[in-house]
Amino acid sequence: MKNAIDNAFFRRFRFVLDFEMPDVSQREDLWKTLLPPECPLDSDVSLRELASRYTMCGGDIKNSIMRAATRAALRSDEEDRKVTMSDLTSACEAEMLKKGADRKTNLAMYS
Repeated sequence: MKNAIDNAFFRRFRFVLDFEMPDVSQREDLWKTLLPPECPLDSDVSLRELASRYTMCGGDIKNSIMRAATRAALRSDEEDRKVTMSDLTSACEAEMLKKGADRKTNLAMYS
């Protein structure tokens, strides 16, 4: 991000905080913390797999959860309104694309 800021403008900052991307364990904790306990999850959901597969910060994870929950809530059949792994992976993919990220460079399984 610092590379996107003009050097003359950057010199005017008094403090610069670098936030490292959370590792897999931290991302799994973020998924667990940000998913509300009231959110109905299908049995196929693996937070560990999501944390391993997608290199995301907390804000991206939160946005993905909201996108997946909205998708599940809008299903016509009330019995099918659980958040599935497919909902979450689609939401993560959309979040990565929204940021202009190339899928292959952001999926841990490809690196």
